[in-house]
Amino acid sequence: MTLELRTAGESHGPALVAIVMGLPAGLRLDRDAIDHDLRRRQEGYGRSP
Repeated sequence: MTLELRTAGESHGPALVAIVMGLPAGLRLDRDAIDHDLRRRQEGYGRSP
């Protein structure tokens, strides 16, 4: 299986769009788990050297 990810927008802008292609039909995604991981990333804002 090959996955392809496309993004649009600015990483620190008001919105970022992501399109994931190549996922099998009917695959269930856990929105709460995704939101949890995205919130964890937000906590790291400004920590880059």
